[in-house]
Amino acid sequence: DQSAQLDRIAAAGFVWVRQPFDWQTTDLAAADSLVTAIAQRHLHLVAVFTGSQPPDPAAFADFAAQFAARYGKQIGAYQIWDEPNIELGWSGPPSAAEYARLLQAAHAAIHAADPGATVLLAGLAPTIETGPKNISDVLYLRQLYELGAGPYFDAVSGKPYGFDASP
Repeated sequence: DQSAQLDRIAAAGFVWVRQPFDWQTTDLAAADSLVTAIAQRHLHLVAVFTGSQPPDPAAFADFAAQFAARYGKQIGAYQIWDEPNIELGWSGPPSAAEYARLLQAAHAAIHAADPGATVLLAGLAPTIETGPKNISDVLYLRQLYELGAGPYFDAVSGKPYGFDASP
C-alpha cells in the first residue's frame, strides 16, 4: 500500500520520489493524497508528465500549467515525458523535433504557474540505435540541442541503467 511504500522509501534514506502522471487520465484526488503523503514524510516529488501517445503541445501545456498551479508549493521538479527517444516511450517513431515542441510548451506553462520550478528533460532510454524505432540517448540529446531546445529545460535527467549493466 502507498503508506507502507513511502515509509520504506523514507526509512531507506531516499529523499526523492519519482512518480508518473498521465496527462490525460490523472485522478487529481489520488494525486492530492499522494502529494500530501509524500510531504508528510519530508520526501520530495519529481512529477513525471507522460502519456500513452504524443500529445498536442498546447493541450499538454494546459495540463502542465494546471498541475503546477495546483501543486507548486509541494513540487519543485517536473520531468517532461519519459524515454521519448524510443518507440515504446513515445508510442510511435521518436522525433526530437516533436518532443522539442512539447518541451517548449510545457516549460513555459510550468514556469508561468510556478516560477521556481525545475523542468527536467525526459529521462532518455540508454540505447545505441540510430533509428527509426529507437534513437541513441546521446544522439537524441544532440538533436535537441541542434533544434534549439536547450532553453526549454533546466536540467537533464538520466537513466542509471542500460545494456547489461544493472543500476
